[in-house]
Amino acid sequence: MYSELNSLSLVNFQSETLLQHLTDDTILLCLLTDQITYLTVDITDKIREIPDENELNMFTLIPSISTCLIDLTFTHGTEISFSNLPSTNCVSS
Repeated sequence: MYSELNSLSLVNFQSETLLQHLTDDTILLCLLTDQITYLTVDITDKIREIPDENELNMFTLIPSISTCLIDLTFTHGTEISFSNLPSTNCVSS
């Protein structure tokens, strides 16, 4: 199908959407399973509450399905909301 493709960058994905593509029978899953050796994943989630287990699922899922993977670069830029914390908590960077 894409016999010369060995490097892939997935940019501006929501973690839920990427996880769905990794678990459904998609072309992405076929490429990752059989031929991609260099993969860059850039997750850009909108504001969300903590915790989110999708990232952990992807960290374990990608290497387990990618039999040819040599290099994985995973970046995650997320705005995190602390709005549901009780008013007695203090959050500092």
